[in-house]
Amino acid sequence: MRNIESSEFERRKVENFFSLKQPYKIELEKNEGETNLANIARKAEQEYCWAFDEATSTWHYYPSREHSEEVSRLKGRSTFKATIPSELLQPPSDSSVFYHIHPDSVVTRLLSKPKKGWHSEEFLRVSNQLPKKDDLEKAAKLKGYKEFRIVTSVGITTYQFHPEKLESEEKKFSTLSIPQEELYQSLDQSLEDAVKKALDYMNEHYQGIFTFHFEKF
Repeated sequence: MRNIESSEFERRKVENFFSLKQPYKIELEKNEGETNLANIARKAEQEYCWAFDEATSTWHYYPSREHSEEVSRLKGRSTFKATIPSELLQPPSDSSVFYHIHPDSVVTRLLSKPKKGWHSEEFLRVSNQLPKKDDLEKAAKLKGYKEFRIVTSVGITTYQFHPEKLESEEKKFSTLSIPQEELYQSLDQSLEDAVKKALDYMNEHYQGIFTFHFEKF
């Protein structure tokens, strides 16, 4: 009887994780929570964010109150920016990680009306895996989080802000252009190789101000 009750409790806990209209705090191991975020990213129409307290294995979620959409078919980019809830502007503890998703719907919207010479789906998935300028700006402003993670259905991109490396504000968010032909060459090997190639460019460009790495599911 005890095992049945425990199993039912775990099932409801996972179900509650997917309920995004109400705030929650759920104790769940990091890997299991990240898998849940990937599943949410497969179906979500917008970005959502969480804080994970590593000390207590607790996921903190609060609904985002405002959203804005930006679609640039010319640049191969579509984003649904979510305003960070005020409850997450400060981390739950010193051992907290900030998570948000980049949903698959970003890629779907860009592919819905393809144009001649348009990027491939794989290329757009690489783009969707990368932090955008808005993500980096948030990382620089949110104090106290150990690191920041973007979760998609493909994998997790982790990035950190190191203000001690910053010499000027201009350098912080300076424009970066990643050669598209090199990403396509890497895609001949795998999507993972292409994401890592893009992040190599970002690591070199930001010279330690931001650091990036990627893990595929």
